[in-house]
Amino acid sequence: MRIRSIMALALASLCAASGCGLQATLNSEPAPSPSTTDDGPKMKVEDRGNRKARQRSFDLPQDGKPVRIDGGTDIPPGRYGIFVSGSPQEPINVLDSRPDVSEARPFYSQNFEIPQTAVSAPNVAAYTLDVSEDERITVNVKGGAKLLFRPQMTSKRDGIAFPGEWVAGVDFPAGSYKIKASSPSMTRIYKADGSRTFRGVLGRKDEAPVRQRFDDGDVLAYNPIAGDPSSAPTANITLAKASDATASPSSLGWKDTAPKRAGGSAIPLNSKDTYQVGNRIPPGYYKIQVVAPEQLASLTFTMHKDRSQALGRILVENSDRSAIPRENLADVHLVSGQSVNVDAKALNAGASYHQQGRGEPVLQLVPADKPKADVAKLTRSSLLVGSDVPEGTYEVTVTERGYYDVMVSNSAEITYWFTNIGRTRNENTATIELRKGEFITTDTNSYVQLVKVK
Repeated sequence: MRIRSIMALALASLCAASGCGLQATLNSEPAPSPSTTDDGPKMKVEDRGNRKARQRSFDLPQDGKPVRIDGGTDIPPGRYGIFVSGSPQEPINVLDSRPDVSEARPFYSQNFEIPQTAVSAPNVAAYTLDVSEDERITVNVKGGAKLLFRPQMTSKRDGIAFPGEWVAGVDFPAGSYKIKASSPSMTRIYKADGSRTFRGVLGRKDEAPVRQRFDDGDVLAYNPIAGDPSSAPTANITLAKASDATASPSSLGWKDTAPKRAGGSAIPLNSKDTYQVGNRIPPGYYKIQVVAPEQLASLTFTMHKDRSQALGRILVENSDRSAIPRENLADVHLVSGQSVNVDAKALNAGASYHQQGRGEPVLQLVPADKPKADVAKLTRSSLLVGSDVPEGTYEVTVTERGYYDVMVSNSAEITYWFTNIGRTRNENTATIELRKGEFITTDTNSYVQLVKVK
């Protein structure tokens, strides 16, 4: 059974099949003066002086046919703001990718949306990004729209006023921050090598800020949530200075409090409550089993320390929208200090159990003995390094076409996040370091292979 399709793959495939129509309007206006900020490592920052950048506009057809924009061919490399006009009937889908770059670096294969409400602010950049010569941007929307790519100046600031991609050391000072959005925004944080350390929605009511350290070259990217009535096309990000963490990686590790043998009865979980491990859930090893009263299209299991950031997540759903299985969906190791939330969506339902405020159980945790984890064939699971998986440096490889999500986290933050659509073995290999006390969560419709290198 094939689990979980990705919009990026579908959009790219449609583009390849249809040929992606393209209309470009050239503009001979002079390039803006060079930026005074050219310090720091560059990640996807080919020419922040914008000496080559020129304004371009692209018409998106009303039938939603994808338009492909190639850096260096259809648009010169540089820093651009995207301004939207027209009558889009839905959010504008954007796939920003580079050919021949491993998807273990998901910054180079991003899929995001520009809300159709961006037309209400035509003089404000709906998204700002760097375009390189080897970059391909694929966009589509029903109803049609015009995208104006206008060169942007670079100036280092302490806050971020507009959606887009912003580089530490170039657009804002490197350092440790508490990050908060003014309205619901899909937020991604990447290391300078393109690997991702955070992906989640910020800006919801009463949501705690996310704490993150940015080194030179790290990237903060965000876009308003399309369709969220409380979101706005001009959402901004506040970066409040925070003291640097002085704790060593080992002191941030989780302590193993789980017994090796199964004990007790199954524990039902609903989508309304937050469950504390060591209180409502005994520490231990469990198998996830569906107990919802109806067939489910999707099931989400999230582990965190508080509600501000997921530190492990398992999502089960079928690409063909058929019902998911009910038995043995994942193996999870839970320890004291963790919290758990779950959610589900019924087959053919428009809203999830949590959105509907439903309180009946959707899954249960079935106690299990400590499993013998096979690092050469990790399936859907959440395991503790040092107890279930030996610590060390590993080469992580996806083994066949499919969906793969590998998250590594300690008790304070995500230390590594690798999400991709499986293509070939050679394209999907990366090196990760696993430290004692970290959790490695693998969410896949196939399996992930870890090979220890040291």
